[in-house]
Amino acid sequence: MTAHRPADPPLQPRLKSTLNIRASVRDTAIAQNQIAKRVVDYLHSQILQNHDRLQIYRHEDIGTALGIDPRKVRLGLAHAGGDCITVEVTPQCRIAIKKVGKR
Repeated sequence: MTAHRPADPPLQPRLKSTLNIRASVRDTAIAQNQIAKRVVDYLHSQILQNHDRLQIYRHEDIGTALGIDPRKVRLGLAHAGGDCITVEVTPQCRIAIKKVGKR
């Protein structure tokens, strides 16, 4: 019998490594990582406010809300597709998002 693994949050930031790279490249990676975290934090807050099981968010709308280029929104998400991201939100996902928010 295997132990039940708690659900992961439905979205993960796409983080770039900052180890063993030139300072100028590292600074760019740090800035991109900050954007990725902002995007995921924003989406998690939107997910918690919306009670729909299936939610769709456009990169352009996210970028407008955060004041960043929609292309950077797409680059900041680990599983981003075309112009939007669709998230199926289960009760377990909501719990996982709340736990991440407490860190």
